[in-house]
Amino acid sequence: MLLGLIDRILFGTDEPLSLIRATSYEHPHLGERLYAPGYHWANDNDPPKTVKNQISVLLHIQIIEAITEAVSYNQEELKQIFYDNAERLFVN
Repeated sequence: MLLGLIDRILFGTDEPLSLIRATSYEHPHLGERLYAPGYHWANDNDPPKTVKNQISVLLHIQIIEAITEAVSYNQEELKQIFYDNAERLFVN
């Protein structure tokens, strides 16, 4: 999927992979919902405080999961994305 591109991917925490910063949760009365703070199309159905307080952590986990799935959990490619490419860029 990412053949030939791994050496050009640099993981960073300043910009998520998805520009849509949203996470799903189970509302106690309304069922499955999407929480996306700050978007006009996302209704704030009063999600639990745990969802509101954990949104940045949840999104960070989703980003890391997306990266690991994109490279099919290949350890060498993950090492390139999370370490080697940054080292090459900033140290050399």
